[in-house]
Amino acid sequence: MKSREDILRELARLCGELGPDDGIDPRTEKKGWSAKKDQKKTRQLCQQVREALELTLAGSGDEVLRALIVLAVEPAPDSSHLLVLVGPAPRGEPVPKGEALAALRRASGTLRAEVTAAIHRRRAPELSYRYLPFEGGAA
Repeated sequence: MKSREDILRELARLCGELGPDDGIDPRTEKKGWSAKKDQKKTRQLCQQVREALELTLAGSGDEVLRALIVLAVEPAPDSSHLLVLVGPAPRGEPVPKGEALAALRRASGTLRAEVTAAIHRRRAPELSYRYLPFEGGAA
C-alpha cells in the first residue's frame, strides 16, 4: 500500500506534465456519440432553414429577393446563429450586392418568421446574410 506522501508525489509529478487536454474545460468538451449527434442535428437544421428560405425567396413579392438563391446555410458559431450565403439565380439578372443585402435586411423579419414556422425548435436561430456575386465567365 502506498503512503500518503507517495500518492502526493505521484500527483505532483502528473500535474507537472503538460498534456494535450490541459486547459480545456471538461464540462464543455464534447466526446463520443453526443458530438456526432449534435453535428447531425445542426446539419439537419441548416438544411431545413435552407429549404424554407428557398421557398420564401421564390414566392416573395420583391423582385430583388426572387432573383436570389440560397447557396448554403452554415452555423456561425453554433446553431443559435446561422449564416445564410445567397447569390444571384443562375439564369436571372445579376443583382448588385448593396441592393441584395438591403432587400434581405428589409425582409429579415418575414424570412425569420418563415424559418420559425418551418422548423420545430423552442427558439428560432438568428440569421445573418452574406451575398456572393457570380464571378464566372462563359464556358
